Amino acid sequence: MHSKIPSRKTLTIAWIALMGFSIATMIAGRVTDPSSLGPLLMLALLMVTGFKSLWILRYYLNLRASTKGWNSAFISFLLSLLTLIYGLYLIPLLM
Repeated sequence: MHSKIPSRKTLTIAWIALMGFSIATMIAGRVTDPSSLGPLLMLALLMVTGFKSLWILRYYLNLRASTKGWNSAFISFLLSLLTLIYGLYLIPLLM
């Protein structure tokens, strides 16, 4: 495991990217529209959420400095969780 701490510049760039992901989440989630999301918008929302989660894990929690095993485990867990959420969202639509 590397003990390299991210620089201030890296963390600032990550923060700016996270703000962009937050805006994308608001757009994909149609926060001002009371209607429900369709399957494609929900997929877009979960994809943006996944990217945002990866950035937090890699830069703020410094997962990029850990071993491939930890990286793979966290990414697998995140993908499994997002897939489960999308699957549960689709169940009422398919019935």
